[in-house]
Amino acid sequence: MFKINKTFIKTKLRCMKKALFLILMCLTITVSFAQHKIMVWDSLSNKPIAYARVTCPAVEGGTYSNEAGVFILPSNFTHISINALGYNEKTIAVAQDLQRIYLTKQENKQPEKLKNFSNTDCEIGYFNEHEKSMNLSLTAGFEEGVFIPNKFNKELKVKKIILETNPLPWIIRKLANDPPSLIRINFYKANENKEIGEIINTNQLVYSSKTLKEKTIINLSKENIIIPAEGVIVGIEYLGIIRGKDKLIYTSKYDEDGEFIGGGVIFPMAKLSEKKGTTYIIRYFKNKKINVYKSFDVLKISLIAS
Repeated sequence: MFKINKTFIKTKLRCMKKALFLILMCLTITVSFAQHKIMVWDSLSNKPIAYARVTCPAVEGGTYSNEAGVFILPSNFTHISINALGYNEKTIAVAQDLQRIYLTKQENKQPEKLKNFSNTDCEIGYFNEHEKSMNLSLTAGFEEGVFIPNKFNKELKVKKIILETNPLPWIIRKLANDPPSLIRINFYKANENKEIGEIINTNQLVYSSKTLKEKTIINLSKENIIIPAEGVIVGIEYLGIIRGKDKLIYTSKYDEDGEFIGGGVIFPMAKLSEKKGTTYIIRYFKNKKINVYKSFDVLKISLIAS
């Protein structure tokens, strides 16, 4: 007969329990840090919706879907609100098995009758390459806008937008190896108090920092953007940086695992110029107005219209 060593068995059991506990802890940590990817899709066409804003009503911050409609769910989000150009906003509770969110398109407005515009180009705005300027540096999710009065007091059709972009040469060299960052240009109607109103453009106007130059001229003649006689607010929204083979958009210098991504997320892509007199500046964060203020420094933006 073999004698059973009870002490030995108890010791082994304790060791097994500890080992099992450690394994479960590792699995929990792995699951918690695993990237929860969610897709934003059109409910009718069943196609992805690019560059949708993703926010949490109770938490500051958020992210954006990439060109394929995919975003990484921030770990502290219990509810999410999805906002995309041309779609109804949607707010839902986060579930572990949530993989796809469908948005419905807003009702189509009655198409405006085609109007005849002059073939003569005119310019409104504040671009002046001879004036001294300073860099505008904002983080992802912020939008800086400027009210541009319409000195012609009639509706104009936008043909081009001129931006002064790109920071000083030493900053370009420093960030040369960083992932590209994205900006979105938005056109808004302005109310009597110069506050931001209804968005005018119907298509996404998203551009990469790698394509921007000191004097960036973007052709918008096919976009059918009409400037009201009262003027227009033009905003530059910082979306974040593109990283990885999936080309996901990150709105922080660090990913979910704490890995350093790069400084491109705060790449100062626009410049401010000192002007005489005051101009209305509008600052937003994740589609929520922060403030409207008067400033001598304006975004160096001009519009070529007819």
